[in-house]
Amino acid sequence: MFHSIQARLTIGFVAVAAATIIILGVIITTIFGEVLQTRYQETYRNDASAIGHFLNVGLEGDVLTAGPFINSAAIGQLVKTMSQQFRVRIRVYINGSSYPLLDSGLVAPDPSKHLTIDNFPPVQIPLDKGSYALGSVVVSDPLTDRLFIQDQVQRTAMFVVILACASAVLIGAILAARLTAPLRLLTRATARIGGGHFAERLPEESRDEAGELAHQFNQMAQRLEESFATISADRDRLRQFVADVSHEVRTPLTALRTFNELLQNGAGENPATRQDFLAESARQIERLDWLTQNLLDLSRLDSGLTPIAHQRSDLAETIRRSVETSRPAASAKDVDLVYDTQHVVVDHDPPRLEQALNNVIGNAIKFSPPGGTVRVRAGVTGRQAVVEVSDQGPGIPPDEIEHIFERFYRGKEANRSGSGSGLGLAIARAIMEAHGGSISVQSTPGHGTTMRLTLPMAQRVQTASGA
Repeated sequence: MFHSIQARLTIGFVAVAAATIIILGVIITTIFGEVLQTRYQETYRNDASAIGHFLNVGLEGDVLTAGPFINSAAIGQLVKTMSQQFRVRIRVYINGSSYPLLDSGLVAPDPSKHLTIDNFPPVQIPLDKGSYALGSVVVSDPLTDRLFIQDQVQRTAMFVVILACASAVLIGAILAARLTAPLRLLTRATARIGGGHFAERLPEESRDEAGELAHQFNQMAQRLEESFATISADRDRLRQFVADVSHEVRTPLTALRTFNELLQNGAGENPATRQDFLAESARQIERLDWLTQNLLDLSRLDSGLTPIAHQRSDLAETIRRSVETSRPAASAKDVDLVYDTQHVVVDHDPPRLEQALNNVIGNAIKFSPPGGTVRVRAGVTGRQAVVEVSDQGPGIPPDEIEHIFERFYRGKEANRSGSGSGLGLAIARAIMEAHGGSISVQSTPGHGTTMRLTLPMAQRVQTASGA
């Protein structure tokens, strides 16, 4: 537990707080002791001066003398009183004597206050009566409670230090827990995302660095969830794509295998039958080639391996070539193919755009009834060039519209006709998106369908039409 960030933060906070408090306590108690010592020394010197003054005043007023001599009894009583009052030792010396005339002795300390004798230097004051020096008074050994007070201060300071350290431990633990809480949440969320729970998010309650970290983590988790969702969807589409391709390829391969087995088993001895089987085999091979080419084109467009060679050219000319390419198919089905376009200069790849138009126009011809009309229009809407291909076919049911651009999707009408592979509109959409444009559909069942292709527009010139 001591290797966790919370423990290290708590220990660090407590260590700093404790060191600061202890240093301050030592400094305060030291300064207090020095101040107290100075105050007692000053008080001691003032008391000694006051004692000498009282004795000299008594001598001047003949209160403490008997003629020219000191009245031992009177001065002794005064010395005893002052010694008790000032709590000092007082000794009176007569001139020429090394032994004190009077000695109050040490004042007994008061045990209740733990008074302690400090070794302050003695103070000697002369005793005079007029101009005649009688002797001197020596004041020494004062009784003080300085050490007692210092001891009490130190005890109080120690209690404050212990209390402050305990408070620092509590506050440090709370602060460390609050600071490391986002990290614990981040650890749990990361573990859950690692376990596949990509919807895991962190609360973004604070506006500090922890809140910013949670915000960035949530954005990363969102992008990760979207990426995995895209990968999952792509995987599902790939599986469906492989299944669809297998299904589309299996039909012509099965037909070719059947024709080959029939020819090997004697059906080829009849020239007419052999000719029919070979013709049908050629048609199936052509279908395989067409399917393979379309799959290759779609794969290259999706992967970006087919570059779009943009050139500024007239969109009307590209539409005209596509319409003329589709006329034989329209004539074979007795469908009238007309176009009405403006000359619009657009940056596009004419061959690729023509391929998309061929797919859309071919689709319109396939679903148009005999005698119907397929109309191609081109113009400008806002800042876009718009190409519309309209037919008079059965229309598309609403539940199929959102699927018609998917690969291998064929609606009910296409399934009934048995034609198409469901790749034409998917390729058209890929080509339009590669151009920076789009393709959409409007259809009402029983009233035909309109495909709308849009491209960024360069400029508009004039109108051209044909039938």
